[in-house]
Amino acid sequence: MKTSTVLLLLLSCTLLATAGDKSLFQNNSQQIEFYRQTNAEMVEAALDTVRSHFTSYYEGDMEKLKSAWSRNGIVEVALPGIADKNGLAEFSVQRTSIDLWTQKMQDEIDSSGVQTWSENQFHPDHPLFLTVLNFTESSAMILVEDPTQYLMGPQNSNLRFMNNNSIIFKVVFGASFQMILSPLSNNPKILQMMMTPISGC
Repeated sequence: MKTSTVLLLLLSCTLLATAGDKSLFQNNSQQIEFYRQTNAEMVEAALDTVRSHFTSYYEGDMEKLKSAWSRNGIVEVALPGIADKNGLAEFSVQRTSIDLWTQKMQDEIDSSGVQTWSENQFHPDHPLFLTVLNFTESSAMILVEDPTQYLMGPQNSNLRFMNNNSIIFKVVFGASFQMILSPLSNNPKILQMMMTPISGC
């Protein structure tokens, strides 16, 4: 038997012997449950970051809100366009830095006063329910349940309704993200908020 054949046979046997040691496939819900059991504080800290965003938003405190965000945070809004003859609508995506987004909000607050602004939100006292969609050692994707209850973002005269069909946050944490966190720390920070507003009918 040739040396190359013997080596191939030995390699095959080794792979078969170690195959049983490999971890089984883990779906997303199992991965999230693993982190909830092994590092519940990390999961809760990510959720608290989103809660802080909402609390600050309805208080009209944009400086406090920005403290929950990464320095490079982005607000992304997907706006549905006019449907074509097949009933399919194209979407345009508007991306705004968190600095510009909060400045627009502050301008609206300054114009109407913080009390009037807060009272004009659709359901500022609606209970906030959050679902973790994905969780890793470096980031989490968090869904806002029942998003139609929340007004989120500057007024847009092109939209009949100002609340949302979907709101999803991406939260980052850990040493690998220290270069983009503000202030530099391991505390979770929101990197992105993705929204699809209700455009009316």
